[in-house]
Order: sequence, then C-alpha cells, then structure tokens
Amino acid sequence: MKNLIPILAALAVALTLNATAQSLLTTEPETPAQRTARELLIAPAQTRDVLINQLDDASQRLWSAPDPAAVLAALGDKAASVFAINQAFGELVAGFLTAQGDAAGLARLVAIQSRTPAITINEDGTVTIDPVPEPTPEP
Repeated sequence: MKNLIPILAALAVALTLNATAQSLLTTEPETPAQRTARELLIAPAQTRDVLINQLDDASQRLWSAPDPAAVLAALGDKAASVFAINQAFGELVAGFLTAQGDAAGLARLVAIQSRTPAITINEDGTVTIDPVPEPTPEP
C-alpha cells in the first residue's frame, strides 16, 4: 500500500493538470456531463495502471528476493491466496489491455508473469518452487 500512495498522488496531479490544460485550450467551459464523461474514460485506465504496477512490484519483490523460497515459506498457508489474487488481477488487466488493443501493455504483463518459475500450489495453501531439472547430457 505504501508504494501505491506516490502513484495515486501522481495520478491526481496528472488529472488536475489535464483538466487545467483542457480548460485553457477550450473557450467554452466544460459541462457537468462532459466532465463526467471524461472522468468515466479516465477511471478504468487509472485502475489498470495501478493494478499492473502492483503486479510488477509484487513480482519484483518476490522473485528478486535473496531467497524466494523463504518468502513463500514466510507466507505459509496464505501463499496460495496471494497467487490466486494476483492471477485474478492479471486476468482483469489482460482483458482490459486486449479490449484496448494495447500490445505494449500485454507484452509488459507477459514479462511480469514470465518471472514466475514453475511452482506447486499445495492443498494446504502453501506454495513451493519446483526443482529445476538437470539438463540431460547429449550422447
């Protein structure tokens, strides 16, 4: 949550600047209906950006940790829930990016998701990293 505060503050500043710039560029004041329409167009994009940044941050924190297995162990039986929630967020963002035809955003999401190695989500809610198989030597 601490990392979201600067992001949300920056979004608020950007919205204020956008509204100010728009009012300077037009001679007629924005009607309440136009303002509501503009806000309705902006809100989903903001939500998408917050979610993708959260997914990126969580992925970086876990998989860049000195010992990701220890982090998973510390999560205990809540680890599966964390993965399920992030999976749901990823699917939501992917749907939004697909609807927008945002290939760059989809590529970023795939890059975030590709950090996750093979894992096992256990029945008790814990998550373990699957061992990496040894390469088979060529004859």
